[in-house]
Amino acid sequence: MPTFNEREKHIALWTAEFGQRARHTIDTASIDAVLSRWLNADLAPSTVRNRRTALLHLWTKLDGKAAPNPVRGALMPSLPDPEARAIRYDQIEKILDAMPDVGQALPGKAREDASKTKARLAVIAYTGLPHSLLKRLTHESVNWQARTFTVPRRHKGKGVKTRTLPLTDRGVQALERFADLECWGNFSNSSMLKSWHRACEAVNVLPAPRVYDLRHSFTTEMYRQTGDPKATAAMLMHSEKSHMMDRYTVGGVELRLQLATKASIAVAPKKIVAENRGSDSGNAEKTA
Repeated sequence: MPTFNEREKHIALWTAEFGQRARHTIDTASIDAVLSRWLNADLAPSTVRNRRTALLHLWTKLDGKAAPNPVRGALMPSLPDPEARAIRYDQIEKILDAMPDVGQALPGKAREDASKTKARLAVIAYTGLPHSLLKRLTHESVNWQARTFTVPRRHKGKGVKTRTLPLTDRGVQALERFADLECWGNFSNSSMLKSWHRACEAVNVLPAPRVYDLRHSFTTEMYRQTGDPKATAAMLMHSEKSHMMDRYTVGGVELRLQLATKASIAVAPKKIVAENRGSDSGNAEKTA
């Protein structure tokens, strides 16, 4: 499920579509007509699916699971194949290096000695935290001795309980810098985005990737290194079988296939050579 606010907006859209119409007169064909019109208006299939789910859940809430529900047989938009959104880490380093080390000059305030935006971006890149959870980190969230950090509960989707996760070496370094600059608390997404775009333009990484793609990068690298979808999903606080996990890990598949292919190529000739040698020696004995 999306956020509660989004769900309310989805219900409001259905209310606007059917107005004062009695609910028992709304059939699957009527629902299909609305869903098809939304798809033809170039709305993302995932958006239309979320709206369909909102109506499905509302109907179930009102009538119960056992009652007939016209939404169950309604059109279910198919989702496109996931795209790889990860940024290579050599590019990430170039982008971060292109950002100024000093902070921005805010109206009425002196320029900060160091860039908190750069420190926050580094934490996103090396922990995979989304903006919303980064804003909720506190001093107490990080256990420096155990090299772990406690991620607050996610409200997106079904929600995931508070979880303690291990940190990579680069994750520890990024959080140490983050803590030194006292980056805890809320920050401006738009200000971060502007700084990110300027840095991307400076190193000619165009079109500029989304800041959120840093999360994709962390996940893809995690999947490349482990090949373990369960571990990767746990680090991202996602369901292993979610469509989003497909999108996050798709960038790691190609490299894993290359490594597997190289391994098989490296092994197979040795076996063949050994077998041939055995055959040759046997033939040589027979000839002798």
